Parts: sequence; C-alpha cells; structure tokens
Amino acid sequence: MITVAELMLKFRDTYRQDSATSETALIRFLSNVDLLVIDERYTLEKPTGVITNLQSDELITTLGRAAVDRIMEDGKWVTFNWSSFRINKGTQPA
Repeated sequence: MITVAELMLKFRDTYRQDSATSETALIRFLSNVDLLVIDERYTLEKPTGVITNLQSDELITTLGRAAVDRIMEDGKWVTFNWSSFRINKGTQPA
C-alpha cells in the first residue's frame, strides 16, 4: 500500500544522479507485486469530498456501486439545489 504522493516521490528519486533505482526498475517492481494499492484516504485517515453535478443514481452508474459505497462510508450525501449563480449573473458558459 502506498499513497500517490509517496509513489511520485519514489519516481522523482529515480531521476537523481546517485539513485540506486532506475525508473524502469521501479516500474518493473510495481508491475510484479501481487496487489498494488494506491490510496490516500485510508492511509492518512482524512475526509474525502466529492463534488459532482450527477445525481446519486448517475454517480453509481459512472463509478460503480462499490466505489460509491466506499466514498459514502461514514459520509453524507449533501444536495445543493438552488439556482445557478452563473445563469443568474448572465455568464452562462457557451
């Protein structure tokens, strides 16, 4: 298990002149592990916010039920249903 930040640092380190590991060796290693988990939320135990224009059923269709269940674990679905500020200001995107 590794976070995205840690993984990017490992890749960055392969570019150092004195690096003991090449980028190719790191990719080869990652390609051969039995299970590679790249995660932020559970490792850092920080809350995750998802902002979307999709309704809950559309989000499930897009991401899949398992992904939405994981996102919603200990979470809440909050709907903001007021009118668009951009439309009200006359700056609707083209």
